[in-house]
Amino acid sequence: MKKKKNKKIEKWYYDACTLDDNKGIYKEIFNKNPKEVLLSHLAIGEAYGNCLGKGSEETNAFTSLMDKIVKVKEKYNIKIIGNDRTESELEKVKSIIGRVSITDAIHLATALKNKCRIFKTIDGDFCGEPHLKIKELGEKCGISNFKIKKMF
Repeated sequence: MKKKKNKKIEKWYYDACTLDDNKGIYKEIFNKNPKEVLLSHLAIGEAYGNCLGKGSEETNAFTSLMDKIVKVKEKYNIKIIGNDRTESELEKVKSIIGRVSITDAIHLATALKNKCRIFKTIDGDFCGEPHLKIKELGEKCGISNFKIKKMF
């Protein structure tokens, strides 16, 4: 009898701006590609707050997305995680990429603490960082080939 290989599934963290400003995110999150989708309390709260300022259509779309995620999170390998106990990673983020805001730094630290290989965002503050700094940050947190990927 052959033993099945345990293929490690990549973890992808989605920044708040991907949740409130990009309809294409729905298709990506609910795609059954072998990945684990991580959404943090901070990302969800920030995205909801952003939608409230845009109007009822955007707010309704966001709350519909959250309702769907709650109903199908196991099926699509989606986890909602906290942002606590990221102090060590937060220090590394601030020392290597010092110019990001505290909120952005917490998002990145949360992804690193949870060993995400991909950080998805549309935030230009992240996307403008040199590749070597991002690689160094990942290596300091034990993640080889860590990447920040811009959505669409």
